[in-house]
Amino acid sequence: MIALLKEIIQENYIEDFYLSGFFADDEEPKRFYPNLSYVYIKIGSQYIELEHDKHDYKIHVRVVKRFKPDYEDEGYQNCISSITSQILVSTENQNRINKVVFYGVEDTGDSLVCDALELVVEGQTIFFDPEFLHDITIGGESQKQCWKENFEEFILPHVGSFPEKTCIEF
Repeated sequence: MIALLKEIIQENYIEDFYLSGFFADDEEPKRFYPNLSYVYIKIGSQYIELEHDKHDYKIHVRVVKRFKPDYEDEGYQNCISSITSQILVSTENQNRINKVVFYGVEDTGDSLVCDALELVVEGQTIFFDPEFLHDITIGGESQKQCWKENFEEFILPHVGSFPEKTCIEF
């Protein structure tokens, strides 16, 4: 899986970040309810899916062809929302990933499972933190620092060591 991710990232740039979610048919105006357990990153023609693992507070990283529908119930419509302008400093550039850092990564074959994920895009740190109960929190250096402090205080006493960093540079 790491080899596939390297190939996708090396040959392309980030086109968009998406959240999936739904809106209720009976609301006016329509309100977007995001599912923060999933973040999708469009790189070239591929989507990198980040899924929050509610049991282990980890991130599953997969390459997918399409978004998973959030809700199958009648009265709800699945939808997506671009959050690129809320994440990237500049949306004008070809935003190439310069570095990917996995914290405590394990390759399960169809996905990578990690304690946290960091992207460096044109010098900007984008940090994905799965430690909130049902969500992936997205931030920069301050979110990374918050994750480290929380890990040291709440998780480290139970696991005994800080997760190993696996760094891929482009």
